[in-house]
Amino acid sequence: MDIKPEIKFGLLAAIAAISLTLLQYGLGWHSEQFNLGHYSSYLLYLFLFASLNFSLREKRSDLGKEFTLRKAMRSALILLLISSVFSSGFLFIYSYFINPLWVEAFVKWQAVNTGFSSVYNYNPNENALVLSNTEIYLCMYFLSQLVAGLSIAFAITSALLMRSRSASTGT
Repeated sequence: MDIKPEIKFGLLAAIAAISLTLLQYGLGWHSEQFNLGHYSSYLLYLFLFASLNFSLREKRSDLGKEFTLRKAMRSALILLLISSVFSSGFLFIYSYFINPLWVEAFVKWQAVNTGFSSVYNYNPNENALVLSNTEIYLCMYFLSQLVAGLSIAFAITSALLMRSRSASTGT
């Protein structure tokens, strides 16, 4: 059974992101030690980089000379959509059923400890915003995977294409 690289690595990236969230929860980084949880969340981008790198290399190997920027970015977008949908779907379940109100607690911690005023400024007593902090976080989580992932995919694809062109010209 031959699974397309974007599906295989998209699911692996989602599993890695879900595992990271559960690890953070198990270690108390989403309830007691937000400083560690905040920085460990950057591992998500390492998972995206690794999955995109392996997927695009496999795609290049499969396509050979037919490997183009357009085909690579299409493949990367499919991978990122798979990863984002599954990991964001899990994060929705996590944020509302497993560890409810952790985003609200993080917003309070962030305001006190970093002095950083994030976009999560929802006050339930005001009717100025339609989305809660958790809803804003979930949207940003999904979109950040797509935007950061496509940027990473573009860089990886450019490097792969430059390497293959320099190998074919002998320079």
